[in-house]
Amino acid sequence: MPVRVFVYDALMYNQQLKQLKKKKGRKKVKLEPVMTSVIYYGERSWSGPRCLSDMMKIPKEYKGMINDWDARIIDIKDIDVDLFKDEDNRTLIQGIQMFYRWNGKEEIKLEVKKEVAILIASIVNSKKFLKIIKEQEGEKVVMCTSLDLFAKRNRKAGFNKGRNEGKKTMLIELLKTKIGYLSKETIQLIRSCNRKELEQLTKQFVMIDNQEDILEILDMH
Repeated sequence: MPVRVFVYDALMYNQQLKQLKKKKGRKKVKLEPVMTSVIYYGERSWSGPRCLSDMMKIPKEYKGMINDWDARIIDIKDIDVDLFKDEDNRTLIQGIQMFYRWNGKEEIKLEVKKEVAILIASIVNSKKFLKIIKEQEGEKVVMCTSLDLFAKRNRKAGFNKGRNEGKKTMLIELLKTKIGYLSKETIQLIRSCNRKELEQLTKQFVMIDNQEDILEILDMH
């Protein structure tokens, strides 16, 4: 991840530089600062490297001389929800944290909008929980009630999350936000991606500006 973030940031700076060079009469080049943060929403704690130096074996005499790159990995389970002013963002994070920490004994009566609850189920990548959410009536969902029902069904049927499906759902939502529109055909194409194709789409996300870019990336792999 540190290398991936390094590449993303470098591409953004390079893109700025190219645009500035096209402007005539500009003697001084000033770049806009780029800051990339990684929101980790996995069930387990992050165990991978957080910066480039974590991926290197650096001799003592060179320590402090190597340019490092912090991936700024933020674990969604550790975020202070009180920092959020927007209610939907706050309840989204609270709901994800509740899902991972739920033990059936908590008495927290967290209510979230149904569309927020659907997004929670997509992020934690649970089709069973998503089904329970969609079955609920009304515009709001009580997380404790839904989680309790989810736990009961899990005990009967077992629990098996497909992580790739969750990644696909998240990537589709991010692409919709970035591009503005994704056709049904493109969405279906992404959902049918294999693991390698999904990885390439994720790596080259910053370079995608339209649906044609998606097709080109998939055709290459």
